[in-house]
Amino acid sequence: MKPSLLQLRHYKLELLNIEPSSKFASDSEDVYPDFEHADFVASIGFGKRADEENETDFAVRLELSCSPAVGKIFPYSFSIAALGFVSLARTEGLNNDPAKLAAVNGLGLLYGAMRELMLLITGRFENGPIMLPSVNFIDAGEEVVMQYEKDKEAAELDRKIRPKKKLSRKKSRN
Repeated sequence: MKPSLLQLRHYKLELLNIEPSSKFASDSEDVYPDFEHADFVASIGFGKRADEENETDFAVRLELSCSPAVGKIFPYSFSIAALGFVSLARTEGLNNDPAKLAAVNGLGLLYGAMRELMLLITGRFENGPIMLPSVNFIDAGEEVVMQYEKDKEAAELDRKIRPKKKLSRKKSRN
């Protein structure tokens, strides 16, 4: 075993709201409820850390929302959001774009942490535990990196075409 190129430096929850459904009664032999009875939505954010100029440090944000699908019964409605900070040990010799590597895998790390938190917390509710489904962030990671690159290019272009302000000094009368 060796350390991963991408390290999760820190993460924090920004939102956690869990509401048990009074309509739910477990009649299944399955340990965890099936998410095909739920509307499950993810919202993703990605960019450079605000306080870093380093090309290997990134911020990832993931928000998950879930509620029973129309006409279906699901044990919970919930929203959970987390912000994570990841960094790459190196960028030389990578086969992939460092931003894409950070986005795809950083989101996966956050999702894993959120999955365990939801399992742990809902395990203490009467409706029983839920385990978030297994997912991957390959397509979503590519999309957020494309948007990140567009935003970066637009900001660079804006800096180039914006006229520099001249500082004027008022002359004092002595």
